[in-house]
Amino acid sequence: MNPKSLIDELDRAGHAQRREAVASWVLGVLFSFIATAIVLGLLDYFVRSRDQGLRWVATAALLGVTSVVAWRWGKRRLGQRTDRLALAERIERHRPERGSQLSSAVAFYDQEADDPTAGSAELRRAVIVDAAQNTPLEVIRQEVDRAPRRQLTRRLAVLACLMMGLTITNPAATRIAAERLLAPWADIAWPRLTQLHVIEAPTSVAAGGTFEVVVGNHTGAVPSDAIMEVRYGSAAPEAQPDNQPKSEVRSLQPLADDAVGRLEEVRRSFAFRVVGGDDDSMAWQEVDVLEAPHAIEFKLRTLPPAYSGLASAEVTGPLRVMVGTRLDLAGLASQPLSTATVVAGEENFALTIDPADPARFALGQQVWNTEVPLTPGSTYCIKLAATSGVTGSTNAHPYEVRPDSAPTTQWQPATDDDYVTARAVVSLCLLVQDDLAIERVIMQWSIAAGDDEEAPPPEELILYAGPTEPPRRQSLEEGDRQPIDFEWDLAPLGLPPNTEIAIVASASDYKPNTTNAPRPTNLVVISDEDFEARLATEQSRLVEEITRALELQRTAALAAKNAAIEAADGQTESGKARDAIGSAEYQQRLASESIDDPRGGVRALAQRLTDRARRNRLDRPEMVERLARAADELSTIVESPQSEARRELATARRDSQSKTLEGVAERLAVATAHQQEATKRLESLADSLAGWADYGRFAQELLEMQKTQNETLAQTRQEAAAAAQRDPLAAAQRQANREKLLASQADLQRRFARLEQSMRGLLDQEPGTADQESERAVDAVRDALDEAAESGVGAALREASRELATNRLGSATKGQAAAAEGLEQMLETLRGGASNDPDRLIGQLQKAQERLNALGEAVAQDANNFSADQASREELAKNAERLGRQLDRLTAPRAANAMQAAANQLENAGESPSNPPGDSPEGAEQGSGQQASAGQAGGASQGDAQLSMQQASREIDRRIDQLENEATQRLLDRLAQRIAEYVDQQEEVLQRTMQADISQAPVSAIAALRDDQSQLRDTLAKASVALQRRAVFEIALRGVAAEMNEATQRLAQADTSRLTQRFEAAALRRLKAIAEVLEQNQAEKEEQEEQGGGGGGGGGESPPPSPVDLAELKMLRLTQLELISQTDAYEADTARGERLRDPQMMPPPEVAAQLAAEQRRLAELATELAERTNDPDAESEPHDSF
Repeated sequence: MNPKSLIDELDRAGHAQRREAVASWVLGVLFSFIATAIVLGLLDYFVRSRDQGLRWVATAALLGVTSVVAWRWGKRRLGQRTDRLALAERIERHRPERGSQLSSAVAFYDQEADDPTAGSAELRRAVIVDAAQNTPLEVIRQEVDRAPRRQLTRRLAVLACLMMGLTITNPAATRIAAERLLAPWADIAWPRLTQLHVIEAPTSVAAGGTFEVVVGNHTGAVPSDAIMEVRYGSAAPEAQPDNQPKSEVRSLQPLADDAVGRLEEVRRSFAFRVVGGDDDSMAWQEVDVLEAPHAIEFKLRTLPPAYSGLASAEVTGPLRVMVGTRLDLAGLASQPLSTATVVAGEENFALTIDPADPARFALGQQVWNTEVPLTPGSTYCIKLAATSGVTGSTNAHPYEVRPDSAPTTQWQPATDDDYVTARAVVSLCLLVQDDLAIERVIMQWSIAAGDDEEAPPPEELILYAGPTEPPRRQSLEEGDRQPIDFEWDLAPLGLPPNTEIAIVASASDYKPNTTNAPRPTNLVVISDEDFEARLATEQSRLVEEITRALELQRTAALAAKNAAIEAADGQTESGKARDAIGSAEYQQRLASESIDDPRGGVRALAQRLTDRARRNRLDRPEMVERLARAADELSTIVESPQSEARRELATARRDSQSKTLEGVAERLAVATAHQQEATKRLESLADSLAGWADYGRFAQELLEMQKTQNETLAQTRQEAAAAAQRDPLAAAQRQANREKLLASQADLQRRFARLEQSMRGLLDQEPGTADQESERAVDAVRDALDEAAESGVGAALREASRELATNRLGSATKGQAAAAEGLEQMLETLRGGASNDPDRLIGQLQKAQERLNALGEAVAQDANNFSADQASREELAKNAERLGRQLDRLTAPRAANAMQAAANQLENAGESPSNPPGDSPEGAEQGSGQQASAGQAGGASQGDAQLSMQQASREIDRRIDQLENEATQRLLDRLAQRIAEYVDQQEEVLQRTMQADISQAPVSAIAALRDDQSQLRDTLAKASVALQRRAVFEIALRGVAAEMNEATQRLAQADTSRLTQRFEAAALRRLKAIAEVLEQNQAEKEEQEEQGGGGGGGGGESPPPSPVDLAELKMLRLTQLELISQTDAYEADTARGERLRDPQMMPPPEVAAQLAAEQRRLAELATELAERTNDPDAESEPHDSF
């Protein structure tokens, strides 16, 4: 590079360096100005000062900072030399290895060539050329310092981004900050963050009232430092003593985003404003304090609903009303009103202002709503607003709106068990309460249906019915409380065993509100046998409890004896006697409580068992009597010996507190005597009940055997039916089933043999005491064994086992059925009861009749046989006595009494001597005379016995007649419960047929009619079969079914003509006639039951005709009238057909034959009924056997 280029390059570098210095100075000043403006603007934004002087200070600070930076930066950057010599020197400072060649070359270059002071020109040129050659251009160019400009450019870019961000984020604030900073003289202010305003504030307040202002903030929530400033006197300065306004500050209470300021008991006018946050610009608002309106008088009249029974009343204070009460209000205020409002609870009711007298207010057409209940704690008041704008109110009074709650129904504990017999009297105890009055309490009961059966509709019984009108009440405190104790007799229902009854009790008041008991009560009807089994279990528990009480009593007696021994020693210092007496008293108290505890004591258990047996009408009077005597005996033990023993022991304990034990031993001796008496009584009672428990065990075992035999019989029949199908695949399974049946039958045989042995063993162990209960128990066991021998129970069981062993299932079922029947008869004999089924009783009485005939023949033969011995006559007497007991069990007591008389007469006949008293001729002659006399006496006794047996036979016949009447009455009762339903159904069928005939109904509707008529026909046909023992009712029901059958056949042909309707109407008339007779039958039955029933026949006055006979007679009359009506219709149709000469209109000939046959049958029934009812006292002829 030549010297010229070097110099030029240095000049260019110097100019560039100058430009960089100017640019960096400008950028630096601009950066300082912008940064300072941003900082000052942010401070102004956050401080938001309203002082304009501060704004001038900020502007001056901005200019000052900018000026200082410009001066200092200019001095530093612009004051630097940028000529070629300074640049060369800087290069040499940065690169010391070059020395001073470059600066020397620049200095030499600037000198003149002929400058004499510069030295040799050639030397200077050489230095310049050498420097130009040794200095690269890059070295010169690198000396231009561009870093400051670039750094400031980056900083300005950051500031520009910051300003852009601020402007975008809040352009208004950015603009205001810039304007306030650059133009401090301008009236530019920051917008306030808090902008308070009054939401609600009165301009006038009642004197003594409360002033309340609600303040909000347009920009958000009211700040927490907001306050309410109050000043007095500006509105009425004369009210101030010193004629100077006074002020005060009140804090505000937050209310969501708003705030509430409050002044209590304001007495003078004032002004207020609210300040807070950065808002102190709210203007003062004046508030006038005026006299408040108040109610001079007001009357509130209550009009309760009619169903409540409450009287109307006037109220001026606390208000307690029933839901639905109407209220009327009127009053007078102290000054004219603009509005008046009732505030009741959370509801407001506007009152009407009288235009003529604005001070008067009333409820008017407005309805004070009392349909919503209000719990205690609510209030009501009357708010009054005067025309001046001031408001006032009456005092807040307690206000309660009571709901009319539904009655509460609660089952009370009863003594009855959930398992009852079909004749039980169930005690239903309820407690029903209502806040007003109870109108009715109803019990609904329904029978649970089987899986494939439709549940019958529930039936109702009214347990309580209140008066027609609600009873008058003076206040809401007068509620109603009705304890219900209803005795429900299940006997008329005729429920079979295993019937489940669900009972629901409901109560209603006069509103009406209805409520059900919280839970239904369920009853299960079980058989007498099952109930006796349960009772036997309870009896065993009773025996166990008595035994436990006996052990406690023995322990107490032993403790008393030990105490007596300690007391006899007289050692009071040791305290042993006192401790022993205390222990004896405690033991005696335990023994007494084990019997006397009302909840878990033995006496309470015995009373409960007695009550259960009586309520379930257990047909075991001796069992009921035994339980009752046990309860009475336990009461006697508690009230007499145990009570006396406790009293003596208590006295002995008190006496033992003295220093001497004088007299204590005597009292302990008396207590011991009472304890021994209690122990003996408990031992006797335990022995008595334990013996009866054995008899109960026999009955329980027989019941289980009978159930097992019936189950085995059913399985055998099922197996026999399966065997008839001859399925080879099931042969192995059938063989296994038969082996199981054989094992079960053999087990039954063994069980019966063991039971029979136990019963005979009990008879052999019986001591033969004169106790009446023991005698009855022995007779029951003996009769049961005789019944087993006569019916061949053991033989039937053995025969069934043999037949099963040889796979003859059909023959085995016969033996099983006979064994089951014999076991049931043994069970009834042992229990001393009979079946509840009249048909079964009739069959058993007929068998007893056969036994009586056979016994009568044996007595007749014995009477004709003068050589009969005494043993045979005693056997006849025993048989007669056993037959009497059997008749008594079979509910034929009069026949049983006659047989007992016959047994006594046969015993008297057996006691007459039959052998001569001596062997001598004189003795033989004398003996012959005595024998003849004795024979005559014995013959007379046997004759009397035959007459008694004839009387017993007549009583059996009468009892059978009574049972037949009872069976028929049961069927009639069931029919009476459904007959009204049948009448309604037939009326509906007739109406639908008439409508179908008029409207030409489609075939589908007529088919539905046919199905309904057919179903009703089948129902009544079944009922006629059930009543076949009473032919009159059978004919009546069969006649109804026949009419319905004719109608069904015509409906099947879609015939709804008048002839079809005639058959339906005839069936309806017959049904109504039956319903009328059944209704009268029920009334006569109830009347006869109230008069004591009709007796059992035989002896005394003749019984009145049974309700069944009377019903049959009335039914016969109505049937005859219906037959006459049909005959008249037949004659009318015949005459019409003959007159019109139309054979089709004439009835067919078989109608006449049918009417004639029915008339003949009615005549036969009338004759039979007349013979039965005209001479009810006539005795039947003696049987041929007598």
